[in-house]
Amino acid sequence: MSHAKPVGPSFPAPGASTLPSAQTTLPPASTPIELGDADLGGATRRATGVGTTVAWVLVGALGVALGVQYFAAQRPVQDDVRGTTEQSDAGAKEREGLAASLASSESELASERETVQLLATKNASLAAQLLASQQQHQVLANAVASRAAALAQTQKRLELSLGAEIESGDVSVRKQGEDLVVGVDDRVLFARGDATLEDRGMKVLRRVAEVIRANPDRQFQIAGHTDDDPVTGQLATRFPTNWELSTARATNVVRFLIEQCEVTPKQLVAAGYADQRPRASNKNLRGKKKNRRIEITLLATGAVEK
Repeated sequence: MSHAKPVGPSFPAPGASTLPSAQTTLPPASTPIELGDADLGGATRRATGVGTTVAWVLVGALGVALGVQYFAAQRPVQDDVRGTTEQSDAGAKEREGLAASLASSESELASERETVQLLATKNASLAAQLLASQQQHQVLANAVASRAAALAQTQKRLELSLGAEIESGDVSVRKQGEDLVVGVDDRVLFARGDATLEDRGMKVLRRVAEVIRANPDRQFQIAGHTDDDPVTGQLATRFPTNWELSTARATNVVRFLIEQCEVTPKQLVAAGYADQRPRASNKNLRGKKKNRRIEITLLATGAVEK
């Protein structure tokens, strides 16, 4: 048997009353109700439509629930991912900062190493200079010691050679700083107020000349000194002042050492000081006597030019 194509549930037209008409006669309650095929099909269709709607509603609700549950489950993961990303970014920035700090430290370290190297080089240079200075100082110290020993030996030789004159007080041998000075009273060498050498004086000078020749690389100064008495009488025509007298006496001694004692001229220097370098007071005769003298000085700083 063919059936009509099922259609969806039918609904009354808007405004139509769904209540039964007053004229409708209801069957008795005891009378069985018989439903036809058409009525059953409509009810089935209505039930199917309601079921489908309910099913879709349930599916939608389930989808929403699942979506809510999914997003609820994903939120911690996303938060963790976001937190991890932020931590990763912070770590990257921290690493960049550390790398920059390390690069700066390495640059400072390289600069400090360069400074240390420069200081080490300078220190080595200073150490070398100090060593050279110490060596030079040692050479000078040895030279001073050698000169002091030679001076002491020369002084001893003069004292032995001029022992008699030293005992009589006519000759003195003394150290004056680093110089060695032989002082000879003018009475031993010259007549009163005169510049001409006498025999006694020549003997003394010959013994001094031996010492001078024994030191060929040293210079000797021959200096004339007077008291403060002015030159008077006939001698004043030859020596107007004590300057001329003291210089003439020193020059005559130099000539005698060169001409009679074979002393090298380069070793000798003549000087006249008049009364400007007294050894004693000129207020008494004893002082005046000490001031009238010839001094032969072995100069510590004087060296003969080659």
